[in-house]
Amino acid sequence: MKELEALEADGRLAPGISAIELCHGIRAFAEGDNANAIRILEPLMPALVRIGGSHAQRELWEDTLIVACLRGGHGAKAAKLIANRLHHRPSARDEAWSREARSG
Repeated sequence: MKELEALEADGRLAPGISAIELCHGIRAFAEGDNANAIRILEPLMPALVRIGGSHAQRELWEDTLIVACLRGGHGAKAAKLIANRLHHRPSARDEAWSREARSG
């Protein structure tokens, strides 16, 4: 994190501060702090395309947010994210998460 922060301070971190914030969000998630993970990751979702990476890599960030929502008791928020994805393409995993979000 210190290296990323130093690069960002020097203006040499191409994706900018969003990359650092994503790292903070994933750390919160890994530590089981779902509320903080949601707070950090949710506003970053629109920036993922600008940051780069493949569709699959961006989907992993969104998956993390969905699971944080499910674990953190934010089923309605998870359901909205999942519904948007299902609107674009079918997914057995997303359909299972959707059922979990509606029941939780």
